[in-house]
Amino acid sequence: MVVDLCSLLLGFIISYYLKFDTFVLPQEWTRLLLIISLLNIVISLVIAPYSGIFKRSYYQEISRSLLLVVGNALGAATLFYILKVGEAYSREVFIYTYIFYFVIGLVSKYIWKRLLMSGRLPMPTTKKMSMFIIAESTSAESVIHNTEATDLSVYDIKGMHFIDGDKSSAAGIITVGKKQIPVINDNFVEHILQNNISDVLVAVPANSLDSSVYEKLVSNGVGIDMVVEATLGFQTEEQFITNIGIYKALSVGSFSFTPTQSFYLLVKRFVDIICGLTGLVILVPITLIVKIVNLFSGDNAKLFYRQTRVGLNGKMIRIWKFRSMVPDADKMLEDMLKEEKWRKQWEENQKFDNDPRITKA
Repeated sequence: MVVDLCSLLLGFIISYYLKFDTFVLPQEWTRLLLIISLLNIVISLVIAPYSGIFKRSYYQEISRSLLLVVGNALGAATLFYILKVGEAYSREVFIYTYIFYFVIGLVSKYIWKRLLMSGRLPMPTTKKMSMFIIAESTSAESVIHNTEATDLSVYDIKGMHFIDGDKSSAAGIITVGKKQIPVINDNFVEHILQNNISDVLVAVPANSLDSSVYEKLVSNGVGIDMVVEATLGFQTEEQFITNIGIYKALSVGSFSFTPTQSFYLLVKRFVDIICGLTGLVILVPITLIVKIVNLFSGDNAKLFYRQTRVGLNGKMIRIWKFRSMVPDADKMLEDMLKEEKWRKQWEENQKFDNDPRITKA
């Protein structure tokens, strides 16, 4: 939040300087800066834009930052409208402030995250959660590596239990890298409860453990995380808990979009439409130039050529393009292939040097 707030202040100061060529803020502009800063804090507390910030991908970070900036801008505009003070301030400064805020905030948070996750900056307030892992002895190391495979590891592995281990021995030690993790073969449930371990990762098929084990752990407030791949034998792209009648069910299946990804697709579709319309506007003068060149060269045929091509998922689509060949180019190709020099080039490269079928435009 502090990084975002500093980015907003910096964006405001840069925008004000670009407009008025000074860094000295009058009293009314200082009041505006205070208002949008307090508004930023309030909106940040409401929409919680920093939830899961260390785990989300870059495009998710962009969408969250965009959501925060748009929320701030709309909130400020609404507040100015209600208070009827908007006319006292420059619209350019207002718009540029939030543009700079988005860019500076995105870059600053990325750098800050990298510094924290690289260990160059300490995170004394980050307390790791204790975890106990239930796995097979043959896959113990890979399970540990996979558990700690994120940028920021939030779990401290306090012990392991092997379902294929020797039940006659009470405990052992497994060494992974510089870590030495105790292996509890007997009475592992009591070990979990006595050591106040908060989470248990079950990296084996769910039916490998007796139901009484799950019941005792849950009744004592221990969180149980089951690896879907271990239960099904393969990894699914989507999984979530749902209600079917009175049953709680784990639903798995192919990929489906999360709200964040749906928002991304909505923004992407909007950008596609805007870019498409912009492209059409740019093509208008180009179309006129191409048509004029064709007319001067004696080509009075249609300017555009329609063709069928393969689109997304094998769907056949029709496209329109500038006609780059003379009319009846197919008939002309048949006549050219009757001559040895043209036929040889076509058989070797499926094209001609100095193709006479191509238009001058």
